[in-house]
Amino acid sequence: MKVVYIVSNGEGDYYSIKGIFSKRKLAELVKVASGSYNNIEVYKLDIVDQRILDGYLYWHLIMDITGKAGDIYIWDYKYEGRKNFTDSPILAVIPKEEEWKYDYIKTGRWKLYQWAKTKEEAIQIANEKRIKLIEKGEW
Repeated sequence: MKVVYIVSNGEGDYYSIKGIFSKRKLAELVKVASGSYNNIEVYKLDIVDQRILDGYLYWHLIMDITGKAGDIYIWDYKYEGRKNFTDSPILAVIPKEEEWKYDYIKTGRWKLYQWAKTKEEAIQIANEKRIKLIEKGEW
């Protein structure tokens, strides 16, 4: 397994990369020479989620109780705020009691995140999950 060492500084809008190195010793030298606020980040190379290799994309969509879907687009599957939901191979639903509770109460719609190969497949999977949620009285 190959790794790279990134010397970085700051965070958020003030984040910058000072250099990328194949050897930790070089990164440590640059870190010291660039100032005391620098960090060394280590990243593994060529790590790809198997689902992506299999042709899947991670979709976001909003669906109402009738099955009408909207606001459909490909979502960043590694986005920090959704990390807990990417483990599901088929579908992830943000529960009513989570951060989207206000949207659900206000609109009766769910925000859904799931793996699918196409937009149409994402809608189909969401509809199947919607039916199960309705049957269980969770919608």
